[in-house]
Amino acid sequence: MKEGGTSVKNESNPSGARHNGIARGGLALAVIGGVLIAVVLAGWMSGGGSRTNSSADSARDSRVASAVTEAPTALTSATPSVPPPARLSATPPAYPSATPKTHRSATPQATEVLAQPAIQVPATAAGAIVSPATGTPAVAAKVSFASRDGSMVFTVPAPGDPEYADYQQMLQDPHFRSTLEGLPGYALPYDPEWRSVVRGKRTTARAPVHFDGGAGSLDDLARAYLQAIGAGDELAVLRLRISRDEFEHILWPEFPQSRPYVRILPADAWTMHHASTMSGVVKALEEQSGRELDLVGVEYGDVVEYTNFTLYRDVSIRVRDASTQRVLELPYVPVVARCNGKFKAYLYRG
Repeated sequence: MKEGGTSVKNESNPSGARHNGIARGGLALAVIGGVLIAVVLAGWMSGGGSRTNSSADSARDSRVASAVTEAPTALTSATPSVPPPARLSATPPAYPSATPKTHRSATPQATEVLAQPAIQVPATAAGAIVSPATGTPAVAAKVSFASRDGSMVFTVPAPGDPEYADYQQMLQDPHFRSTLEGLPGYALPYDPEWRSVVRGKRTTARAPVHFDGGAGSLDDLARAYLQAIGAGDELAVLRLRISRDEFEHILWPEFPQSRPYVRILPADAWTMHHASTMSGVVKALEEQSGRELDLVGVEYGDVVEYTNFTLYRDVSIRVRDASTQRVLELPYVPVVARCNGKFKAYLYRG
């Protein structure tokens, strides 16, 4: 306070000065604490904590959420699809395919499962799994299986056995090679008819067999077929196809898939063949029923001669639509069989 222009120090209240100092220190600590809290909150919120969003923050959050949601899709589309490793099945297809390669066995991969069932080798006395590559008598004694009727037993020949040399040739043929070779627990017993897989046909005796009905030529068969599908007559279409008896007793015994080593029953083979054929019958009737189709010609690819019948493959029936005069190719009868001068559809394709 000033008195007469002279400055006088007021010492009457020293506690007030102390309070002022404490207040100023507390304010500084509060400012520092506020800064620290702001930093912590900023870090926590940047890590995903909840907060009140501004419009800009809302837009950013929306983009982040969208990116997280779409991330699995982006990763999936960016990652190439890798097929699972091929596995050797012990049960081959139950019927011959309509494609020429199946009968000719030109592609080893396509016939591998037909050639070699997978056999689990029993453990030795020491608990280890023996390998067929050794060709020891112990392996030959342990690895075996029988045909469905029990008339044949298939084993791994040992050195010195009469079949051993032929067995070694079988193992070197591409049709009998496998990615499982050399692995513990895998063995491939000897198949006396292994060469039928290479030839695409078994060796059988000629028999006095014939088809029940059938057409006298490929053209006659095609005309009868066109008439049947045009009329929507399913029974007529089926009568132009080989019957179950003809399949089981004339055709099936000559296919490599019928050999005892593969253990497929004729009835099982017919079931699969019939199911495949019926899809072709339904498809043709759905697409061509009610149409007037005139035969232009019949074309085919391979002709495979068996002992008691012949197969014409890659058959295509060329027709002219009477209403439009357009020439079409009908792919519904890809394989035709001929026996004793009579032609029947072997397979209808859907």
